[in-house]
Amino acid sequence: MSEIVDVFDFRKGLGRKEAYPWDDWADGQVRKLTRGVDFRAEVSSFQNAAYAWARRHDLVAATRIVGIDQVMLQMNPKPVAPTTRRTQAK
Repeated sequence: MSEIVDVFDFRKGLGRKEAYPWDDWADGQVRKLTRGVDFRAEVSSFQNAAYAWARRHDLVAATRIVGIDQVMLQMNPKPVAPTTRRTQAK
C-alpha cells in the first residue's frame, strides 16, 4: 500500500557520483595511471573521459598511453591568451 509523506526532497541524490577522483588528479602533477588499479575503462576511453572532464572544468588535459594498460595524465589550468593592444595608424 502506498504511503503519504509530508515532505520529500526530490533534489537529493540527483547527479552522478564521479567515477574517478578527477579533482585529486587535476593538481598539475604528472601521474601514471594503471587500468584495473586507477581506472576501469579501456585506455582510449579513459583518455576521452579525462579530456571531457578537463574541458568541463576549464582545464587542459595532457595524456599519453604508455604500454598496454597505462596512461600518463597531467591537468593544468588553461593558459590565458595574451591581450594585444591595437594601435591606430597615424
